[in-house]
Amino acid sequence: YVCYAIRAQRWVAFSRYLGKAHFWNVYESTLMGFAALFLLGRAGEPVRPLLIARKDRLSISGTFGIYVLERVFDVAATLGLFGLGLLLATSQISSVGHSSEVVAARTIGLVLLGLLVAMIAFLVYFRWHGAGLLQRRLGAWRKEKGWRHKVAQMSAGFSEGLQAIRTWRDLGEATAYSMAHWALVALAF
Repeated sequence: YVCYAIRAQRWVAFSRYLGKAHFWNVYESTLMGFAALFLLGRAGEPVRPLLIARKDRLSISGTFGIYVLERVFDVAATLGLFGLGLLLATSQISSVGHSSEVVAARTIGLVLLGLLVAMIAFLVYFRWHGAGLLQRRLGAWRKEKGWRHKVAQMSAGFSEGLQAIRTWRDLGEATAYSMAHWALVALAF
């Protein structure tokens, strides 16, 4: 439940540019969302962002952008933990295994950490260039009526959710919440 609370607080931090999200609404929605995930499998994934959007009156497309951003942080934390684990475990592998296993573990660890750096670079690029490019491309669609206007509006909301990290402080805060959450998960296992 502490992990869910940390996740909820991270979501509140991500939501600050979308609108006011209340911790207890997000915490309850997080519990319900993970219960839906348990009951429905991956089909339950959209429950949490939808509940949060409804309870705190946030844009649905924006909450899905935050959901994707949250997943990026979770994957980044997993890559970091696994990559560091492989790099640190090479001394134990070398005492019982062959040198080729040590090289493979180091290589995989470095590749995973490289993927982590690539994910961070993508987020930085999207923040500074990608979102503006997307908005310019969809500018004509926003002026139209019908499905194109709706697609442009949803894309704008999704992009706004992905841009929840606008300052170095936002990045540090999100990283600290993610590290605390995944440290607790690692301790639980």
